[in-house]
Amino acid sequence: MSAHGGASLMERLTSLSSEPPECPICSERYDPDQEDLVPRNLSCGHSMCSRCIGRYMSTSGKTVDQDIVMMCPNKCSRLTTIPGGNIQNLPKNFPVMEMVHTRQFERSKSQATIQSSCIGEYYCDVCEVSKAEVACPSCAVSLCFTCSSEIHQKKGYQVHKLVAMSDVLDGNLDIQFTDGMLTQRSFSDPEVLHAAAAQPKMCRVHSSELVEYLCVSCSAEVCKKCHLVDGHRGHECRLLKDVAHEKRESLRGLLAAAQEKHAVWNKGFDRCQELREASNVRRTELERMIRTHFEEVRAALVSREERILGELREEMQRRDQLLSAQADHLAKVCEIAKDLCEEVEEVIDGSDSQVVHRGETLGGQVEQYIRSEQDTNPVVSDSILAQFTDKGELLQLTERLGELKFPPGRVEGVRVKSRGPSEVKVSWPALSSPSISAYLLEVSSGGQPYRVVYEGPQIEYDADGVATEEDVIFYFRVAAVNAVGIGPYSVSVSYTKKKACFLWDPNKRHPKAHISNGGYTVSIGENATWVSVGTNTVLSHGCHYWEVILEKYGAPSLSRKAVIGVVAAGFHQWHR
Repeated sequence: MSAHGGASLMERLTSLSSEPPECPICSERYDPDQEDLVPRNLSCGHSMCSRCIGRYMSTSGKTVDQDIVMMCPNKCSRLTTIPGGNIQNLPKNFPVMEMVHTRQFERSKSQATIQSSCIGEYYCDVCEVSKAEVACPSCAVSLCFTCSSEIHQKKGYQVHKLVAMSDVLDGNLDIQFTDGMLTQRSFSDPEVLHAAAAQPKMCRVHSSELVEYLCVSCSAEVCKKCHLVDGHRGHECRLLKDVAHEKRESLRGLLAAAQEKHAVWNKGFDRCQELREASNVRRTELERMIRTHFEEVRAALVSREERILGELREEMQRRDQLLSAQADHLAKVCEIAKDLCEEVEEVIDGSDSQVVHRGETLGGQVEQYIRSEQDTNPVVSDSILAQFTDKGELLQLTERLGELKFPPGRVEGVRVKSRGPSEVKVSWPALSSPSISAYLLEVSSGGQPYRVVYEGPQIEYDADGVATEEDVIFYFRVAAVNAVGIGPYSVSVSYTKKKACFLWDPNKRHPKAHISNGGYTVSIGENATWVSVGTNTVLSHGCHYWEVILEKYGAPSLSRKAVIGVVAAGFHQWHR
């Protein structure tokens, strides 16, 4: 009887063959006791071992601030942010870890029971009755032929590679039993992959035959004998190299599409980073402007406060001086009155003779003092008024001061294109802000300061006057203007004007020949005949090439002729 009691084979199969607790990338079994094999959850819900996350993070991750953003290698391709670039900040998949612990415990217990009853022999992990004949490294189980056939014919298990238990026990493979459990070296180990690719694959049934075919019916790699004679006779078999070639080409196509998609996403990611950096620069610029604005407002308020306080101090000082002078005068008058009163009291208290002789004189002085008018009221008036703006109006003014009104942003994408010998077309994209009133176009050359050559609402301008007899680099830049002010100038765009082969010489021309466009253009009146004009260049030797464009000529009915040629250096009769 099976150790599982009355449980059916399918129930035991389900318990062992449900989603295996292994990393979907490297196929390594999860191990909560090893940090590299701890299952961790991505934002999309998929799980991977810590080691695979570290590999993808180092090869395809993008650094954003101090975090790392990586794309899920599964089909969902969603992004996961790893805080601080530390894998340990990702959450662990505790249900899977619990499943691993449970399976390890049950397997250890089962293997201990089997080994205690039959030392040196291994029984099927499913039925636990028959001896194990094969091992499946993908499932990490040993099976009898019956259970193996039933399990590995199901969809999803047909690609598993079975090995004979005899090879496992003899140590011929990188698979062995450790503490009663089937273990193997990682199939992602570069040494194992390199060794497997370098060695020819031999048939498991016919050990002397090479594996050359893929049995489509069984999804098994077989040799020629298996295909023609033995177990796979009559099955649909194809050459393994042909199937591999088709799969390889399919993978190449998928890889190219994935790389193209990755390039598009990467470009979008880079653009987002550029916009973030531009936003940070703009934020810093606006913060500086806001601080400067309110610093100026505060400075103006402080200046106004100091001025009013200064006026108040001056007025108070003037009042104090007047009151001080008046107080001094009244103090003297009081002193005189006091002395006079004391003298009158002394006479009154004196003898009759003193009263008779001094009384009349002293009385006259007292009468004169009494009749005198002394201003005993302050002579200053309060001419300072403490009048302030209504608080409500002041608050409204403060609110208006806080409105965000700034100059335009920077103009991007200025382009310069030649339109002729001495003319270039400068264009730029319009800013999205509807408050732009004009654009400023400036040009500089030869180390000279920038000068304005255009101011207006257009987003292109034909700049002339760039003709030169020497190679010169012109620099153009553009700034937008609104009601607040002028925005920052664009990045300067250079345009190199090559030296002209020759220019028309105003000293070598018929009076009816008019030279313009910096010496590049000559025009002649309609009724002029045989008008000559020369250049400023004398050619003395060598081979030379130039082009002359005749843009407009008289009506075809006229018999006029246009002659363009070379004359001797001493020719001077341009008027004839």
